[in-house]
Amino acid sequence: MLEPLHLLDWLFIGAYFCITLGIGLYFSRRIKEGGTLTDYFVAGRKMTWWLAGTSIVATSFAADTPLVIAGWMRKIGLQQNWFWWGGIMGMMLCTFFYARLWRRARIITDVEFVELRYTGKPAAILRGFHASYRALIQNTLVLAWVTLAATKIMEVVLDLPTLLIFKNLNFKLIASGSNVVEWLTANGIDPQTLLLSVDEKLFGVILCVVTTVSYCTFSGLWGVVATDFFQFFCAMFGCVVLAIIVLLEAGGPGQMVELAKEAVNSGVVNNGITANGPIPVVNANSIFSFVPPHFSTEGGLLAIWAFVVFIGLQWWAGGEGGGFLAQRLFSCKDEKHSVAAMLWFNLANYVLRPWPWIIVGIGSLFLIPDVTQYGAHYGEEYAYVIMLMKYLPVGFKGIMVASLMAAYMSTVSTHVNFGASYLINDLYKRFIIRKATQRHYVHISQLAVIFLTILAGVFAYYMNSIAGGWLIFFELMSGTGFVVLLRWYWWRVSPWSEIAAMGSSLLMYALLNISSISIPFTGIEIPMLGGFFGAGNPELSQQLYPVRFTINLLLSTAIWITVTFLTKPVNEAHLIKFYKRVRPAGWWKDIAIKAGNPDHLHVGTPEWIGWATGVLALFSMIFSVGKLCFGMYLQSAVYAVIATIFTVVMFKMLSLMDWSSMPNFAKEVEENED
Repeated sequence: MLEPLHLLDWLFIGAYFCITLGIGLYFSRRIKEGGTLTDYFVAGRKMTWWLAGTSIVATSFAADTPLVIAGWMRKIGLQQNWFWWGGIMGMMLCTFFYARLWRRARIITDVEFVELRYTGKPAAILRGFHASYRALIQNTLVLAWVTLAATKIMEVVLDLPTLLIFKNLNFKLIASGSNVVEWLTANGIDPQTLLLSVDEKLFGVILCVVTTVSYCTFSGLWGVVATDFFQFFCAMFGCVVLAIIVLLEAGGPGQMVELAKEAVNSGVVNNGITANGPIPVVNANSIFSFVPPHFSTEGGLLAIWAFVVFIGLQWWAGGEGGGFLAQRLFSCKDEKHSVAAMLWFNLANYVLRPWPWIIVGIGSLFLIPDVTQYGAHYGEEYAYVIMLMKYLPVGFKGIMVASLMAAYMSTVSTHVNFGASYLINDLYKRFIIRKATQRHYVHISQLAVIFLTILAGVFAYYMNSIAGGWLIFFELMSGTGFVVLLRWYWWRVSPWSEIAAMGSSLLMYALLNISSISIPFTGIEIPMLGGFFGAGNPELSQQLYPVRFTINLLLSTAIWITVTFLTKPVNEAHLIKFYKRVRPAGWWKDIAIKAGNPDHLHVGTPEWIGWATGVLALFSMIFSVGKLCFGMYLQSAVYAVIATIFTVVMFKMLSLMDWSSMPNFAKEVEENED
């Protein structure tokens, strides 16, 4: 059994919530005192790089990430991190090629860009579809898995009884983790009389939803970003403390390596069991290996292709930097702040953030080898929380729980804020109530925040796997990666291009993930392609994810390119208007001439060299910190020197980039406040 939280722990947790709510309420005054949609959703476009960048990384540092990455170390090993390390190329692409363009667009949401770039009914339909899909499906999926992570934390930390509420409004409390149906049967109670069962998971969902919505509703983006700043450093402090304790328990980095290998080789590690059998355990040689599995005997064609997808294909879909990331970029004071925000985010997100979680995941292999000893239904994603409850001293345990709640709240507050921006700016204001006061739109936005938070709670209650949610998210958007990159740089991309890309991507996802379709009233089952790609078997489905991703990407890309040349281009007058506003680089020569050849953004050698050296610098930093954590000090020093060289070159390229065509943002007119 794990020792419960003490009074001192609860005092620290209470202090954290009081500070967070205080920050949120303080910034709510900006909204009460004549705030506009621009104030509520993009902080009046006055954000500095360090606030914007910290807010992006705080949002990415959700409660789910420590649990998943520590679980990966128990199940697959260090090499699985290539799944998200591959995103470095995409984020650096955004830094050098898209951050400035987002700021130039002067919009409230990335979905609003659709009608800035295109025109006519197809553009309006595309904008409405994007707003609905992103707010109600894609964004809610993210909210659901981070809420699920928070409930898993509470399930271990709080050890609450299950509350049974009956139809006659009587209630009973039964022991934590009890099977409700078995308890009712054993006590001679008809299960039909049960109205609601409030278990730890449902209680956790309710608590998380109520806490977050209480401050992010009223403060807008300023409150979200300010609390993000506090929450990020709170979360990092707790994670670093736990990692240090693990290293002390192991006797140092080198000893940690040996103890983890010994635990795996002895066969004592148990990650739990699912309906499809025992959850796999990492191979001892894979725990500390940066090398992808295709270089080892456990590889094979599927492992090779997984690496190709992670490092060469998947990151393109995020290269534009849409969603909440784009929201932060067009909230910045100017283009230089948007680029600096991305650089700080990349360093903090990829180099500083993950190593405390990786250390704890490795330590869990020999400190808590069998997670089912602490809960019969526990799996590898519970290991991180068990570690903090078992090894942190009184007081620090409360700080760590608060830090994980900080990680959760920073993510949820951001996603409900920009999810609401889609509903209000791109649906309600665009299609329903077009002429109303700014106060009216702000009040409706606050209601939208509450609605999305509750919707996320419902999704989370019915979701079981956090990592599975990650795969769904990336696979759904796999077919749209190239079209959203090219729409900034190629005049010929039209709304029909995006509609074809999105529609084909969703169709391919459905075809590749549904095993069969039942014909009503006939009992006939028609087999579908999903049966060949692991549908219905979570473990096989995860293994075949790279294959499905590749098929979706290639076919969807072929479809949208074909549709582009078979349909009419965007109206020339509208293209000229867009060009004058954003002044992008790329294939716009004829449009630029007709627009009067304004001083447009010049992109070329400095950006490409900056991108390449930035990517190499980040990977070298990751390897340097990793080797240090594993006690390989000489190798760590070598990678540190390499990282320094590439970083110097990257900053030299930044100084050579085109800043002369940067608009005077101090004099800009916010057109979308009309």
